Amino acid sequence: RKSEFVEPATVGLSHIVVAGEEEAKAVIARILDGEDFAALAKEISLDGETKEQGGVLPGRMVQGQALPGLEVPAVELEALFAAQPGDILDTPVQSGDGYHIFRLRERSEERQRPLEEVQEQIRRQLVGQKERELQAELMERLKEEYDVVIHQEAFGAAGEGGKE
Repeated sequence: RKSEFVEPATVGLSHIVVAGEEEAKAVIARILDGEDFAALAKEISLDGETKEQGGVLPGRMVQGQALPGLEVPAVELEALFAAQPGDILDTPVQSGDGYHIFRLRERSEERQRPLEEVQEQIRRQLVGQKERELQAELMERLKEEYDVVIHQEAFGAAGEGGKE
């Protein structure tokens, strides 16, 4: 079951947010002409949370998943997983906040986690599975031995009583 222990590719991103698409294209041109991305972010980005950090987005984007905190679909940023650190997307990406110019800060490739790294997690999973099996087996034996009847509807009624 090696596929359960694969770490997906991730990227660290910076962005600049502007109001319009034409403005975003102009910013991309300025960056491609050699202007500093972080300085431009501090100067013109509309994102107050990342502006002072040069547009650095907290956390990492996982390949195939949406970017946390932004309304940008994963497919729009897939090209970043083939880019090199320092590269920017050459087309702006629209979200509810405006148009984003994204820059790749760092990238980590998908990797298979080695057994040494996951063996404790595997052990805990197997122990938990065996405990659940033994508990279920014990419950069945006790039900048979003591002729127990469980009224499931009573559990639902008890849980609802606290909400009234």
